[in-house]
Amino acid sequence: LRFVELIVIDADVSMSSLIYFSLLNERSVAQPSNVLLNGGVTFNFPGDRIQLVASAKNLTDRRYYTTKLADRSSAGSLLGALGEPRTGMLTVRVKY
Repeated sequence: LRFVELIVIDADVSMSSLIYFSLLNERSVAQPSNVLLNGGVTFNFPGDRIQLVASAKNLTDRRYYTTKLADRSSAGSLLGALGEPRTGMLTVRVKY
């Protein structure tokens, strides 16, 4: 790529161990250990004016919860908020 001055590749990994979402450490509302992988590529064009960034979160499309709770008023149902699925972004930055 002759027209690109610098290419930067980045990746990050975040890991969490078993998480309990209740004060009583109930397994029914726990999140098993989890690993999330994010990454991206940045293309810096000559002149330091234009930058193109392609990035993605949750590359393995891992399903995980950000919160979970047991609904005691119904027949043992669980409520929870899922974390973000695999997402991709393309960003163009222009300095003027």
